[in-house]
Amino acid sequence: MGTVWISSPPGAPPRKYTPAPFEATGPLIPDYLRFSPDGSMIGLSISTGEGPQFWILNWPDGSEAKPRRPFSEKDFFGPPTFDWLLDSRHVVMSLNGSLWLGDTQNGKLKRLTVSPVGGAAEPSVSPDGRRLLFSEQREDFDIVEVPLDGSKPRPFLSTSRQEYSPSWSRSGDRMAYITTRSGREEVWLRSAGGDWERPVVTESDFPDEITDSFYNAVLSPDGNRLAYNIRGKTTGAKIWVSPSSGGKPVQAIPSNPGVKCYENGLSWSPASDSFACNIFVDGISSLAVVRVGSGKSPEFIPTPGRMSTAPAWSHDGRWIAFGEGRLDALDISTAKLRKLADFGWDFNFEIGTNYCLFGSLAPDGRSFVTTRSIATSDLWILDGVALPGRRK
Repeated sequence: MGTVWISSPPGAPPRKYTPAPFEATGPLIPDYLRFSPDGSMIGLSISTGEGPQFWILNWPDGSEAKPRRPFSEKDFFGPPTFDWLLDSRHVVMSLNGSLWLGDTQNGKLKRLTVSPVGGAAEPSVSPDGRRLLFSEQREDFDIVEVPLDGSKPRPFLSTSRQEYSPSWSRSGDRMAYITTRSGREEVWLRSAGGDWERPVVTESDFPDEITDSFYNAVLSPDGNRLAYNIRGKTTGAKIWVSPSSGGKPVQAIPSNPGVKCYENGLSWSPASDSFACNIFVDGISSLAVVRVGSGKSPEFIPTPGRMSTAPAWSHDGRWIAFGEGRLDALDISTAKLRKLADFGWDFNFEIGTNYCLFGSLAPDGRSFVTTRSIATSDLWILDGVALPGRRK
């Protein structure tokens, strides 16, 4: 669990900031933390079990301090990077790939930049408040095949568009994956040899749901259904199920008004009637089993530790495995681990599209497919913009 700690004066024994309604839980806990120029406030950007959040903390802390969320109505794709302006009221924030000017008093936001690649991040205000330095990051997601004999990964599906979250059918004749080749995220099916492919789930299937992104598309073992995550602009991360032939999607877990629930990382049962997933309820991560189409609430299963990978249901239906993010093989009969491969820092499985280290084992058991990110970035300076509080 992550929260804010204070050492005042510098070097004194650290203590927790109080009050602290912003404690972060979950596998990702970024800590973008900035004092305002006048020292009266702290900006805090974090990832929690309830989604990314931005907080303003009064300084000094104590019973009179009242932490608040001035931009709580804005849906953040991830914890926003930010910097304060000299007036100690406004911030420059990176929200979903663009730079925005935010007023921490009234919560209003004004767009400053629009990028064709949508990668503006990490803004830094110059000492005179007249310039902005920021990075523009670009990521290319490709599907790669990782052999289990320790040899190097090899490209499986790589284009100039984004392809990620692959899932093999049990027969090995087709694969589900997510792509942006039509401009927005969609779930597609593709034959093993690549001689045909087609969209199965698109935004047009959700006229009443404002979708932000698709991820974690998984084919059922019988090949008849697709389960996938949708991150809604107002609903958070939810799991939906659609026929693999196309058709009306159904929300897999009934909504419970008043309970904040985020659903991620899933694995079908061998009978294709249930799936296991990772559910955050009130900031607590739990393993759960969902009976598809039953209308019943999930069955929660106690786990000895924090889940940092998607669950994996064994083919005989007896076991559900999850782990801490290593590329190992586990012998269930002996409980011994064997490291499959160490690809070093050049190959990182822990990226945004691989939430819970998502991957799919090939039917022959010799490899698995997953997503690889190749990132590039540039530094830019925004000059001449009229920023509040800048020096003449």
